[in-house]
Amino acid sequence: MTPLRGECYPIEASMTKENENKMKILVTGPYEENYNRTRILLDGLKARGHDVREHPIKDDAELLFKLSQDVDFVFVPCFMHKYVPFINKNVNCPVVFDPLISKWITNVLDYKKVGRYSLRALKDRYRDHQAMKHSDLIIIDTHERKKIFQEMYDLPDQDIKVVYVGSNTKEFFPLEKQTTSTFEVGFVGGFIPLQGVKKIVQAARIMKVERVRFTLIGTGHEYEEIKQMVKKDNNITLKGWIPYKDLNKEINRFDLCLGIFGDSIKASSVIPNKIFHYASSGRPILTMDSEAIKELFTNRK
Repeated sequence: MTPLRGECYPIEASMTKENENKMKILVTGPYEENYNRTRILLDGLKARGHDVREHPIKDDAELLFKLSQDVDFVFVPCFMHKYVPFINKNVNCPVVFDPLISKWITNVLDYKKVGRYSLRALKDRYRDHQAMKHSDLIIIDTHERKKIFQEMYDLPDQDIKVVYVGSNTKEFFPLEKQTTSTFEVGFVGGFIPLQGVKKIVQAARIMKVERVRFTLIGTGHEYEEIKQMVKKDNNITLKGWIPYKDLNKEINRFDLCLGIFGDSIKASSVIPNKIFHYASSGRPILTMDSEAIKELFTNRK
């Protein structure tokens, strides 16, 4: 692999075992500092001895240029598509971007907010393309999603690598299961199309027996609609959003943990945070069958 820009070392060369404790990484863009995917990546890099410098700069070109002078690469976390071209223009080292999503797929195919050929859809497609074009290396969360991004944006194989979402095992771990008279089925996540929460509600109605109870934790786009749907369902409890620190305890109460059940291309190409949290807590998991989930998990194992 040839150097990515100027005098900088290639990303992959920097990550070899003999150099791994010497990497200096600038993390920038107005990113959400506590977003799960970002925190796991940054905490993991720090735990391995890398010098991770977090500066969530939005539009200060001069400061960005100054901070990038002595780093191995700049890391731009999830959802920062809009800022990648600006960051690329104002640093003199490689830019690594973790898009996590395609704006076009999310708004057009997942949420169905806009028509496929609307002006907004074209803008989203352009923003996706520009973010990929101005990244020296892209990391993505599954091989299935890598294929989609490569096809959509004509990305060479060496320019995109897979890093699974993973879990912080200090925060999600098995606890002693309390014995109860009911079989507790639980879901944690956003009430958005990707998750297929309406299907969970439909399943809960079919399973309306005395010993089986469903607990849904989270809020989001479909929350109010689902709240109305379950008014008369006494076997379904909506807990809303709970503090992150309490999630492990809640997950460990469940006899069965529910993943995602959406119908979109996005749903079939991801392994979401919750799956890793459930697995890290040692709980049984039920989720949709997809090529993405099979990358790491085997049915009934």
